[in-house]
Amino acid sequence: MLGIMRIDIKLDGLLTSLERQAINELSDAVYPPGAIPDWGLGQAEWAPQTVRAMLWEDTQLVCHVGGLIRDALIDGREVRVGGIGGVMTAPGSRKRGYARAALAAIRAYRVDDQQVSFSLMFCADNLHNFYGKLDWRLFAYPPFVETSRGAMEFTLNHAMVQDGICLAPDAGRLDLRGPPW
Repeated sequence: MLGIMRIDIKLDGLLTSLERQAINELSDAVYPPGAIPDWGLGQAEWAPQTVRAMLWEDTQLVCHVGGLIRDALIDGREVRVGGIGGVMTAPGSRKRGYARAALAAIRAYRVDDQQVSFSLMFCADNLHNFYGKLDWRLFAYPPFVETSRGAMEFTLNHAMVQDGICLAPDAGRLDLRGPPW
């Protein structure tokens, strides 16, 4: 029997120490030492997550989705983009719809409350089908990101987009005006 489930949407600055500990423990369970490949990025710069969707079963954090909101440029036009990253589901809690529920909750926050034009995530090839079923689609070109070495195309993972208050573009010159997430 499943326990009581709840989803919290919380700004990162308001997380308690127990919530941060739960996120770190979930990350360790999902990405044990050696599980993340060495992408040759050295000291990669990643944008911090500013909002989090946390799905709890009783008192156990079983799923997490991180996000941020940033003003970016698409073909020289300013747009408000909702970034997604840090999607994690505890290994023993997968295939129960938790990631789908947490992604839906953070999407509602980004679109309804924050009025993002569209959302963007960077996605490993083996997850394209999963996210495609949730109305995410591949963006045709690598977005530009800021690094300590200046602006560059981000080619580590493919970008995927999802509609917000506007239809998400499928292609164009996308400048994220900051580090990737």
